[in-house]
Amino acid sequence: MNIITKRITVLLCAVLMQMAMFVTVQAQGISIKAADVIVEQGSGTETVNVPIIISDNKGVIGMKLTFSYDSEIILTKVTQGAALNTLTMTPPGNLNANPFNVVWDGLENNDISNGTIVTLSFSVPKGTVKDYRISVNASSVVDENLNYLDAAAENGKISVHVHNYGAWEKADGNNHKKTCECGNSVTEAHKWDGGIVTKEATHTSTGEKKYTCTECHAERIEEIPVRPHITATTVEQVSDSYKFNVSCDDVLHDEKVIVAAYDENGRFICVSMAIFDGKKNVYVLLDKNIEIKYAKVFVWSGGLSPLAKEETVSSGF
Repeated sequence: MNIITKRITVLLCAVLMQMAMFVTVQAQGISIKAADVIVEQGSGTETVNVPIIISDNKGVIGMKLTFSYDSEIILTKVTQGAALNTLTMTPPGNLNANPFNVVWDGLENNDISNGTIVTLSFSVPKGTVKDYRISVNASSVVDENLNYLDAAAENGKISVHVHNYGAWEKADGNNHKKTCECGNSVTEAHKWDGGIVTKEATHTSTGEKKYTCTECHAERIEEIPVRPHITATTVEQVSDSYKFNVSCDDVLHDEKVIVAAYDENGRFICVSMAIFDGKKNVYVLLDKNIEIKYAKVFVWSGGLSPLAKEETVSSGF
C-alpha cells in the first residue's frame, strides 16, 4: 500500500468515525410539544396560554423554534418558561409576525431541564366551536459540543368546546365531580340529605347516622354520642304537687327533663319540665289535683330532640 492510499484510508476512517458520532447524537433526540388547550364556548374573546414543553432533554445549548398559527387568533405575549432558563431566549421582535421564531442560545454548558420552555398567549374568539392550529418546527438544535440533535416537534391546538358533562361522581369525602369527554372536570361540595339513623345510641354504646349526597350518592357516617340514661325516677307528694325526682348517669347542662301526665284512658293531660343545669339530678312538679294514672319521663336536648329512652312511671299517685 503506497502512502497516498494510506492517507485516503486514514481520511475515510476519520469521516466514518465522525458519521458514527453524528448518528449516535441523532439517536439522543428530544421532544418539543405544543400543548392542547380547551376553552369553553361563550361570547367575546379570551386570553389563552399555550405552554410549549420540552421532554427527553439530554442537554442543549442552542435551538430555534418556528411557530405558525391560524389567522383568526392573535398572538399577544411570549413568556420564557422555567425549562432552558440558563439559556438566553430571544422572542420575536414583532408579535404580528406569522410565522415567527423563538431562539435559545448559551455560552458554555448544556441545559438539561425538561418542562415548559415558553408560553404563547393568544386572544381567542369563543363564539364558534372549532380548533385553532398551533404549529411548531424545531431546527438548529445543538449541544455544547456543537453536535446537531434530532428534535421531534408536535403541533398543538386551541379548541373552543361545548362541555358535555357526565353524571356526578364522588371525588373525595368533601366533594364530587363531573367530567366532560374532553377531560375537563367540575368539582363541587357534597349536598348531604337529612340523614337516617342506622344504629340507635344507647347509654352504653354510640349509634350511627348515615348521610347520603343527593347528587353523587356518596355516603358518610356520623357517630351519635352515647345517650344519657335515666337511672331512677321517684314520686313524692309535696303540698299540692307531685314531685318527680329524676336521676341520670351523666352530668347534664342545657338538657331538659320533661314529664307528661296521662289519665286512665291514655289521654294526655299536662306536661312540665326542668333543666338539669350541670347536675345529675333534677325534679319536676305536676299539679296534684289532676287525676294522673301514669306519667312518661323524657330527657331532651336543648334543641328539643330526645336523648334518652323514655321511662314510664305508674306509681306514687
